[in-house]
Amino acid sequence: MGIQHVNSPDGERHEPKGISTAAADQVYVAAGEEGTGSWQYIDYELSFIVNDANAAFNSWIPIPYASKFIKAYAAVNSAFSADQTLTFKINNVAVTNGVIALAHTGAVAGTVFNCTPTALNNVGAGEAFEISNGGGSASAFTITLTLIFERIG
Repeated sequence: MGIQHVNSPDGERHEPKGISTAAADQVYVAAGEEGTGSWQYIDYELSFIVNDANAAFNSWIPIPYASKFIKAYAAVNSAFSADQTLTFKINNVAVTNGVIALAHTGAVAGTVFNCTPTALNNVGAGEAFEISNGGGSASAFTITLTLIFERIG
């Protein structure tokens, strides 16, 4: 009978090592150097469409995992008549650098705006993530939002 991998000490296993201590839902990510890598959570994204983005709104999205909000992109579907501001909050606290300023001057369908949050951007599993817009554009338009999160647990 051969030796079962499950009975081998971790240091004697071939890559990927560390499987016995990897957390549930982590994946092995190769470093590309000498066959090394590490176990980690992968980033995930949530994308959705905001209709009538010219009107003021607040919207809440439940977040499935303990995560860090790391990037947001907003693509507009057409020109619009007044600057808009998308603001992101967690537990009613504004995310540091969590604002996307949508400048109407020069914006056409397909123009992409973004922000890179730097602090106050951790959200717990099952908590609500808030997006708001003050509105004010006379012309109706739609935004496609993509939010990127780094899973931390």
